[in-house]
Amino acid sequence: MNTPNITTAVEYSRDFITVKNQIYILYSQAVVTFCFPVIAAVCLAWVLWEVAFREILFIWLALVMIHAVIRYFLLWKYHHDKIVPDNADIWLKRFLTSVLISGILWGVAGIILVPYENTIEYTLYNGLTLLITCGLVSGALISYSINIWVIIAYSFPALIPPAVHLISLGDQYNSAFGGFLLLYYFFIGVAAARMNRQFHRYLEMEHQQKELIYKYERLKLVYTDFRKHLKH
Repeated sequence: MNTPNITTAVEYSRDFITVKNQIYILYSQAVVTFCFPVIAAVCLAWVLWEVAFREILFIWLALVMIHAVIRYFLLWKYHHDKIVPDNADIWLKRFLTSVLISGILWGVAGIILVPYENTIEYTLYNGLTLLITCGLVSGALISYSINIWVIIAYSFPALIPPAVHLISLGDQYNSAFGGFLLLYYFFIGVAAARMNRQFHRYLEMEHQQKELIYKYERLKLVYTDFRKHLKH
């Protein structure tokens, strides 16, 4: 009896298919998601130019741009490589590392860019910095929810260190702001967990559909061979 030669996802392990789908979704959105932090950083540098430590601001902006170039090089390599079981985890870890570095850069921005000299001025400009950071985290929630660890790698260093820093300052406004940042992080975490479960449920249903199609094709071939044997 002939063995069906059907190349489908079910020929691989379920874990590999899950990781491969995550990698595809993450990298397919990278052209846009890698661009927004650079645009936001340039706009933020322009707004903070008169109040921030200019040397620190310039270094931070340069690091954001260098990191973006490295990420686009990583994206170029991804499009020229093939995802197989041997390298799937490596590509996922590369993406996670790039997201972690981006989160650290934006978390640091809410701590070191604006000097704490005038409370009202600091709260205004640093609040603007953290508002942009929260916007980027919200965008990441939509783009990266397919993998919960990618969301954590970006949102935790971007929000928790500046939140703790604001609370440690001790004044009423910034301490309250830090508390709201922690509350926002909790909201992001709950939303990310729910979206991640929905994504995985969809992927599981898609995988089951492919398995059923594969089994159906095998049964068709078995039935065809059986009819041929009956005729002979």
